[in-house]
Parts: sequence; structure tokens; C-alpha cells
Amino acid sequence: MKYLLLPLFFLCFSLVASSQSRNNLSVVYGMNANLVDIHGAIGDFGYVAEDGKSIGINYTRNFTHVFSFETGLFYSTNNIRLSTIHGPRGDFYYDGVVKMISVPLYARLTFFKYLFAQGGLILDHQTNYAPYGVVNDQSGIGFEMGFGGKCNFGPISIFINPYFCRHALNGRNNLIEAGAKTGIGYNF
Repeated sequence: MKYLLLPLFFLCFSLVASSQSRNNLSVVYGMNANLVDIHGAIGDFGYVAEDGKSIGINYTRNFTHVFSFETGLFYSTNNIRLSTIHGPRGDFYYDGVVKMISVPLYARLTFFKYLFAQGGLILDHQTNYAPYGVVNDQSGIGFEMGFGGKCNFGPISIFINPYFCRHALNGRNNLIEAGAKTGIGYNF
């Protein structure tokens, strides 16, 4: 029985060793600074820059050495602080959190073997929206763009990816993020 399994093992090993990795599945963690764009709004309010975090799974499909497509599933929390002016009593602050599930759809261009630029659309759904919350609903379509570096160690890859993101392009008071994501993945 051992002798029958040995050729099968060598066949599978040779296929894996000789094939080029076209897929990557990564676990990703990110941190950001965020603010809310109130351009064009009228009133005595504003937003203070806060922070956020995200975690998710990223899938990359390589079509050529230069062009790839990325998608995935991410969960993020963004702290928001709304400030209002109330005359002689001073400013009042209202804290809130925007929790979202996002599906990115990016194109990625790789150059100089270790560097890449990516950008595309994000489909967002805010999971904790309340009609009288500190910010409008961030569900909808947004965009993200970024650049980064990656390095492969056999089937394992690591990357870091600074990015800029804007959510809810179809609404008002858009959440804007600037941060960095890092991840570790498996090439197959």
C-alpha cells in the first residue's frame, strides 16, 4: 500500500512545485485615522478626527505578472466625535461608532516585483445605523486607492498597504479614512 501512495505523493508535490501561484488568500488587519466630510453642510457642528480599525480576509487573483483583481470581506469600526456649539455653555461632544461590513473590488498593478498600486470600489453596509446617530448612514458605494509593498517567502506572502478611502459617495457627511493595512497570506 505504501508503494502505491508514494508515486501519488510525488505527482502531487511536482504539480505544486512546478505550478505558478495565481491565487492568494490573506488575513488583513488595518488601522486608520478618520474624519467626516461635511462640505456644503449648514449648521454649528463639526467632526473631530478619530481612529478606526478593520479586520478581514482578502482574495487576490493574478491574471498576469502585472495585473491582478482583489476582493474580500472586511469588518471595520470607526470612532466618530461630533462637536456642536451651544453659546456660552461651550462646546458639546457626542461620541459614536460606525460599524461596517465591506466588500472591496479592486484592480492591482504590480511593478518592480515588490511594489503595487491598487484602487477601486467598495460596497459598504453600516450594521449599526440609527436615524438620530452622530453621522448619516455610510451604506453604499465608496472608493479606495493605495500603494504598498509585498514579499513572498515560498507560498507565504506578507504585505503592507497605506491607503485612502471614502465611503458613501451617494450620501452626505461621508466618512473618510487614511491608514495602513498589513497582512499575511498563502499563495496557491
